[in-house]
Amino acid sequence: MSTRGAEFGRAFVRPARPNPLVVAWRWRYELSAAATLALLTVRVGALWTVLAAAAGAATAVLPVVRWRLWCVVSQHRVRTGLIQAWVFSRSGRIPMVLWTRPLHEGEQLLLLLRPGLTAADLEAAAPVLAAACWAREVVVVPHPTRAALVRLVVARYDVAAYPASAA
Repeated sequence: MSTRGAEFGRAFVRPARPNPLVVAWRWRYELSAAATLALLTVRVGALWTVLAAAAGAATAVLPVVRWRLWCVVSQHRVRTGLIQAWVFSRSGRIPMVLWTRPLHEGEQLLLLLRPGLTAADLEAAAPVLAAACWAREVVVVPHPTRAALVRLVVARYDVAAYPASAA
């Protein structure tokens, strides 16, 4: 099918709604934090829960914690950007985010493409994904041996602009 035919066909496909288990998996970090706060409230009281939450929030000034928080945010923003850029299969499924890791310039995500999607589809949507991720740019790197795997580099910072001691 030509590119024009694919775009015409995609106009009639809606993104599929994930089942509750997929939603729970995507929000696992937030759900576990909420469950921990609820358990603390029941076990030690509201005052100690507020103090523990404040201490946990204060750790966000540490670079390691901040980088991991950005990894969680990037997963959510990439999924939203994929839907808004109309990058999903004919059955309405978006690519799966397999893992995310922090880099000095931003984050790196490994995506498993659904059948019917290619790295070229993601490259065409890179500006939309960059805007969705609040990033400077998104670089799409196809896997050297597996066509279904794609690495996204969400570049938030210009590493070359910083001195060597800051990076």
